[in-house]
Amino acid sequence: MKKLQIQSVLTTGFSAVTVMAIAFPASAANITYDFTVTPDVGPLLGESYSGSFTFDDSALIGFDAEFITVDSLSFSFLGVDYTEADGALGEPEVAFFDGSFLGLEFSEDGFSFVPGFFDLSEAFFTYDLASGSGAGDIIYTQIPDQKSVPEPASVLALLAIGAAGATSALRRQSA
Repeated sequence: MKKLQIQSVLTTGFSAVTVMAIAFPASAANITYDFTVTPDVGPLLGESYSGSFTFDDSALIGFDAEFITVDSLSFSFLGVDYTEADGALGEPEVAFFDGSFLGLEFSEDGFSFVPGFFDLSEAFFTYDLASGSGAGDIIYTQIPDQKSVPEPASVLALLAIGAAGATSALRRQSA
């Protein structure tokens, strides 16, 4: 009887771990965003500039204001290519508030990315050139990480193993 109880506990524990692995996959991942800057005020009105950045969200807690350093950045502005090594006021960072993405914080001589304070819709781009200054909107598009999506075969295999263990335990209990 004691052996049966131990097996039942082990099977139940294994099944619970299997369900948790499926329902709550590891959340840490390299996140990539593409973005487009469209000045709507100033001498660059009507122009468009684009780039992308990547960061690791494993340090994200999801509470209050958080800033995560960008691992890589690529931005082409007025014929010059900028990277994460070019920040005039420090390394580029991604801003979050209570786990919500607020945008990129990055400044270089002549332009800045300003994240939203409480919402992504508040984020904007500003520039100051010899020809004049201006500002514009930023559109961020998260690129799906193909590695973080569980394979259907893996999910089915884990479910089958959990079901087999539970069935085995039930058979032993009824015998």
